[in-house]
Amino acid sequence: MPASSQDLILFFCGFGVALVALNLYQLAQPAKG
Repeated sequence: MPASSQDLILFFCGFGVALVALNLYQLAQPAKG
């Protein structure tokens, strides 16, 4: 299962960006129980 370092960097960067976007989206929403 060969994987270049660039692919891993792109994968982790995309994953981090997705997590940050999700957190910002949840923070932007009003907390409703």
